Amino acid sequence: PFLGTAQVKFNGPLVFKLSARSKAGGSGHLHWRIAGQDSFPESSQMATFDVPAGNDWQEVSVSLPVKGKPTVIRIYLPAGEAAVDLQAIHFSNLNGQQKSWDFSGVNR
Repeated sequence: PFLGTAQVKFNGPLVFKLSARSKAGGSGHLHWRIAGQDSFPESSQMATFDVPAGNDWQEVSVSLPVKGKPTVIRIYLPAGEAAVDLQAIHFSNLNGQQKSWDFSGVNR
């Protein structure tokens, strides 16, 4: 399973930040395609991240070497063994452009 967005409409490179928690933790990854690409490249345009195991909220940050403007970004969470709770997702670039989603007020 993945989350996808087409709302990050600014040039890379990008920084992805995630506030999450997971009892089991694990590795996740992001996969993107840029303007002019009809599909996601099989073995490139990807970045990995780890969510530590535990009950506390963890801040995860990863640089995305996006060249150009992404049309779609997919976020694959480490949801294999346990649920992953999301508090916030944030994308930014070197020019200060940002796109964020805050789920901290959502009832769980």
